[in-house]
Amino acid sequence: MKKTILTAILGLAVFSAGVEEAAAKKNEAVAEKNAVRAHHKKTHGGKSFKGIYLSLGLGGSFLKHKSSLKEPVTDGLGDRFTLADRLTLNRFFGTVALGGGWTFCKRFYLGGEGLIDFAKSCSDVLVSDKDSVESDLKIKTRGITPGLALRLGYVRKGWMFYVKPAVSFPRVKAEGFTQGKEWDTSKAGYSVALGIDKSFSKKFSARFEGEYSFGSNNKKIDLTDAGQENWLKIKFNRGFNIRALCSYNVIR
Repeated sequence: MKKTILTAILGLAVFSAGVEEAAAKKNEAVAEKNAVRAHHKKTHGGKSFKGIYLSLGLGGSFLKHKSSLKEPVTDGLGDRFTLADRLTLNRFFGTVALGGGWTFCKRFYLGGEGLIDFAKSCSDVLVSDKDSVESDLKIKTRGITPGLALRLGYVRKGWMFYVKPAVSFPRVKAEGFTQGKEWDTSKAGYSVALGIDKSFSKKFSARFEGEYSFGSNNKKIDLTDAGQENWLKIKFNRGFNIRALCSYNVIR
């Protein structure tokens, strides 16, 4: 009888030891997992920039339309017309962007986005006709500007520092003294931006960027009668843009 009791007690002790050992291993595994999470959170902020996102934001543009003449205007036209060297285009705009990207090597980000800037259309006189206001050459900048961009970034502790080369298609229209013709163009313009992006969770982030626009390709307008080589050249939308955007990860 005593032998049976001792055997039972020994078996219970062995079982208890086994349970304690299993619990210890489990706790050790949990602690190791938590340590890995803590390290990841410390290193990367515990968040991720990868996935497909939708961004909404506001910004301001500080752009200029710059003009120049190929040859001096002849036949008295120089006394009749006044040429503005440049037109300043300062305005607020809203931005909608849809994009996506992925992190690789734990530190680097590669992504792209399509975006549309919405602003109030504006118009100003580039060439003023002293004889007739109706003959003034007016440059009208449309309010909607679509674009495509590439984002290359470096990720650190929930922050991302990035560079963003982009191409945009601003619409500019001329009205007035253009040989009796109007033109409406959407020539491509190129820009590059530097920005910083902060991830607050797996779904939300916010960013701020400053962008320099190299401007759209030149537009040539003949200001004089046919056969006279007097061309007005215009370089559109050269200058700076700034944007602040909030992003929501639609798919991770």
